Amino acid sequence: MIHLNIDNEYDAKIAIQLYGVILKNKESKNAYCKAMERAVSADLKTYFQDKFTKYKRFDETLAREVSVAFPQLLPVAWRNNNRDFWIDTETIFRLSDDASMLKACIQGDRAAVREYADLLEKYSLPFDVYHVIRKHKMFIEVDLHKVSKIKDLY
Repeated sequence: MIHLNIDNEYDAKIAIQLYGVILKNKESKNAYCKAMERAVSADLKTYFQDKFTKYKRFDETLAREVSVAFPQLLPVAWRNNNRDFWIDTETIFRLSDDASMLKACIQGDRAAVREYADLLEKYSLPFDVYHVIRKHKMFIEVDLHKVSKIKDLY
């Protein structure tokens, strides 16, 4: 459970949504790292490395911007029991081939884009947080467009 010391109910709702995005992003970053370690194809290893780097950079930037916008949000260990991660590290670990890992990652990125779009549309986010999320959403969309070339290899 997240413990907030935010007076405004709307801000509390935004903070909870953003905290969920941070956690899902961390799990996606870990999943890309695991996929990079397990991939056989050199091209796919490079792709997963690039995705890991982008998620890591986004994770650091978003966490910083959220802590500035919502300093009253206490960083607590919280894990969603519904397991609604975009990409689950345990799933990647169970998959046995490059094509399956790539498919799981693509599905996860599509879920991230949908959640980002929903977040950007529904909430009036702080300026810097909005732009960090929008930029990462655009990176993912470009990568999804490019990945069709890699996907053709499988």
